[in-house]
Amino acid sequence: MPIYLTGSDVLIYLIQTSLLVIALLSIVTSITTSIFISPAFALKRFFNCMTNIANKTGKLSIGDVNLCYDKKFTGGSNHKTGSISTSQSQS
Repeated sequence: MPIYLTGSDVLIYLIQTSLLVIALLSIVTSITTSIFISPAFALKRFFNCMTNIANKTGKLSIGDVNLCYDKKFTGGSNHKTGSISTSQSQS
């Protein structure tokens, strides 16, 4: 038993399919952006933190680097490597 579709049925089907494709592409784009763009900005903030400390104090210690790392990459504070004093704390 063949099924016959009218022109309006085909048009509705194409519109629904187009909306589905647009929605899927939007979801994939937003996920890809959040995965790749956010870490890039965190890395920029990390280097800016180190640069600000070096410019203010005239020196940059490993403690300053660790402080900036722990601030910008929150997972870094879970790993304890020992107590290192910093020359200046950065907000």
